[in-house]
Amino acid sequence: MGSIKLKTMPIKSLNKVSLRPAVDLDMKLLFLWVNTPENLASKIETSTPIVWADHIKWFKLCLESDHCAIWIAEKRNHALGQVRVERHKDGDLHIDIYVDSPHRVLGIGTEILNLAKENVKQLWPGEPLVARVKKNNTSSLKLFQKCGFKFISEISDYIVFVMRD
Repeated sequence: MGSIKLKTMPIKSLNKVSLRPAVDLDMKLLFLWVNTPENLASKIETSTPIVWADHIKWFKLCLESDHCAIWIAEKRNHALGQVRVERHKDGDLHIDIYVDSPHRVLGIGTEILNLAKENVKQLWPGEPLVARVKKNNTSSLKLFQKCGFKFISEISDYIVFVMRD
């Protein structure tokens, strides 16, 4: 199944949280989320605010790419967070998740990540999924372990997890 088709598939739902493919209208919301202080503090490659023009370019490339998928997590049409899977320059599929602060500690991250794993199985069957998490991001460390990701290595200030089928 091609990525274009998966990106437009009907919403999958688990316990009333659902994922839908990101669309142009999500660009501003994702820009606001990526530039929150707590999100920037948890980033490995970016620690300074992202410029709007750079975000537009990146976002449009992601939506058009067969090597990237962005889903918006929703509950009753209210955005809760996002999950992105992207082929990294090292060839691996990397996953990134963000849950908006009012919705944290409610188990929503687990629901979002499990839904995303199902989408990834369809989009890139049999490929491992890699998560890189800063050591001080204890919530994300626990989340990926809870969802079945296995510790692979520790590199400078982050830990690498992998999920295999």
